[in-house]
Amino acid sequence: QIGVVIGTDPVGPGIRVNFSDGQRWSFQPQSLFIKKEEPPEGFVDFDVTSKFLNGDQVVVRNSLEVVRVLTEEEVGWEEEMGAYVGQVGKLMGADSVGPGIRVKFSDGHCLSFHQRTLFSKMSTPSLARKEEDYGEYVEEARQRQEAFGGFAGANYL
Repeated sequence: QIGVVIGTDPVGPGIRVNFSDGQRWSFQPQSLFIKKEEPPEGFVDFDVTSKFLNGDQVVVRNSLEVVRVLTEEEVGWEEEMGAYVGQVGKLMGADSVGPGIRVKFSDGHCLSFHQRTLFSKMSTPSLARKEEDYGEYVEEARQRQEAFGGFAGANYL
């Protein structure tokens, strides 16, 4: 059966695994086969500690089971979310009512997913970009950069 590793067991040496049927079990590390999904070319694991901007591209992981298990417990699962597994969308920021990351898709739907279900288009927001790539977000980027030691120039956000 496929499950999602959610961390270590707080009372023993086991690894905690969630399953899509709602069950959660602890296993000895040597009894598990870990399969890590590689991001699509040009994408990396999403990291909320990085300063990504609204409008940055993200893609939802390909495994419906993994996306569902991770999202269901902390963010909340809606059946329509399954249609967006493997789809590219635009980052819309943090969910206003929970820990989800809001993503807007080309059909106009905006849904919240768990951060570990997403890959982001860029590895860091400090890669060189032109101001016209962000339009309305340039000023927000400058303010964020200044908060972390200064703005490096018009080509860096």
